[in-house]
Amino acid sequence: MTAVDDTEAGPRGRTPPADIDIERSVLGSAMCSPDAYGVAVSAGLRARDFYLPAHERAWEAITALSERGLAHDALSVIDEMRSLGTLRSLTFAADLTAMYGTAITASAGQHARVVMAHAARRRTINA
Repeated sequence: MTAVDDTEAGPRGRTPPADIDIERSVLGSAMCSPDAYGVAVSAGLRARDFYLPAHERAWEAITALSERGLAHDALSVIDEMRSLGTLRSLTFAADLTAMYGTAITASAGQHARVVMAHAARRRTINA
């Protein structure tokens, strides 16, 4: 598992439902393939569905690039996050580029649904 800065982690104590590796896979897939991004978006995945704030910000950058018709590979996403002022950790930038090579593009839709299911459980718990 990739190290995450404590400022990027969720609440302390009990960990709400989340699968960080699946979130990373979705991000990596979206950066590898526009088709994988499209599948995740078609499944209904939104930035707020990610557990880690850093993942949410990365998805927002991917979405912004995609909406402008630009490539959303790892380096473009890092640059977009820098320009938006949302890249908070150089460690996360390194993690983001590592995600690029380990993504499972064929599973993007399935993984997006897992992220959304965990997000729905967290919203239920918080309600």
